[in-house]
Amino acid sequence: MYEFGTGSPTIKTLVGHHLPFQPPVPLTFMKRTERKIIQAFSKHYPKLGDFSMTHDMSPYDFECDYYIIEIKSRNKRYDPWIIERIKVDSNTGIAESLKKDFLYLTEYNGNAYIWNISQLIRDNYDFKWEQRQMPWQTEFDKNQVIQKQVGYLFEKKCKQIKLWN
Repeated sequence: MYEFGTGSPTIKTLVGHHLPFQPPVPLTFMKRTERKIIQAFSKHYPKLGDFSMTHDMSPYDFECDYYIIEIKSRNKRYDPWIIERIKVDSNTGIAESLKKDFLYLTEYNGNAYIWNISQLIRDNYDFKWEQRQMPWQTEFDKNQVIQKQVGYLFEKKCKQIKLWN
């Protein structure tokens, strides 16, 4: 297993049985972007096995033999990067139940910034949690602002790789 320390599952996995319907929303543009990112990522780490994409309503995007992975693509670089507490709590819980780690991968300008959130928690990382006014969603035209609990991920705690140009 590769370690990404320093420097939705399928609906069946989530609830233990198949639901009698398929998600009503087709894969969005963001899902195409996430597939492009995971394909480039998998070329750097072929021993992680096959990556399976989750359903639209899953709290994460992909999983492989060792990890569940949430992917974000941004058009601006930050340091620190923001992560929502609800993402951390739900995905680390799912990862633990699957005996996997939770990776948070942010792509910016062809570079991947990868944090092993599960390892950070085991190492007692201080996310510096706080309440902030944030957009309800970043992928859509809904610009309603709500209160969110967020933490901070510093680049010095991530693994960086070049995905493409």
